[in-house]
Amino acid sequence: MTVALPVLPQAAPHPSPFCSALATFNSARPSSKAGTLTGLNQLAQVAPARVRKALTAITKAAKNGDVAGVLKEASGAPPVQPGPLAAAGSTVATAATQSCHVTVNFLAAAPTGISARKAPPAAWTRTVCSSLAAWNQSLNAAGAPLVTPLSGVTTTVPEERSQFSQFVGTAVIRTQQLINQLNEAGTPNTKHGAAFAASVHDGVTQAQQGFLQAQPAVQALPDDPQAFQVQTKALVQNLSDAGMHVVLGLHNAEREIKDPALSQAFFDESTCKGIA
Repeated sequence: MTVALPVLPQAAPHPSPFCSALATFNSARPSSKAGTLTGLNQLAQVAPARVRKALTAITKAAKNGDVAGVLKEASGAPPVQPGPLAAAGSTVATAATQSCHVTVNFLAAAPTGISARKAPPAAWTRTVCSSLAAWNQSLNAAGAPLVTPLSGVTTTVPEERSQFSQFVGTAVIRTQQLINQLNEAGTPNTKHGAAFAASVHDGVTQAQQGFLQAQPAVQALPDDPQAFQVQTKALVQNLSDAGMHVVLGLHNAEREIKDPALSQAFFDESTCKGIA
């Protein structure tokens, strides 16, 4: 009689030191330039020789220059032109894909500017929601004349262009203030607090980029009334989309980063209720 032997499950392959370090690098959201350089150095230490050389070149450039710009160039993100850093980044990306079957995320390694100070979840949540609510109210107030002009008041194209310019300028200033407030709030002292804070921060910085990009568009609005109305309609939509990044940053953090302590803190904090 033949006895069938049980099939034992095979153990999952143990990731290489390079792949393990790459996973850490991709998920870490350093608050400062020093943190970014540490992450690059740690990845280089366990990388294959050719990849180590590429990472060393990227690290040296980041140490001596604008770290965010260097990482963007290494990532190959447009409108970056081909060059030594893009080539070095491509070497790392190829090794990450072939050896670890993941994509290296240089852009996420840029310093967030968020203070490394740990804050209790309830206090951090109260600060963040209060700041978001105040930001929203200030932009709604600044944009009210654009949506509902005073009854019986007729404005000229130059006057309307000036109103748009004032609103965008206010949006840039208030959003930068919001970024500063988020930076000063630090990170919530929870398991995934740093990643959660970084996600919220990312949404706000994306909104800021949208507002900054709108400034030259406002100045370029045409004098022809019909063309002006067409282009301002598109501009208003772009501004609205930019503002939505702030809310999306918070919602994405809640959906993608499972942190029960922070979820409870947001549920309990009354100032978070009005954030759509």
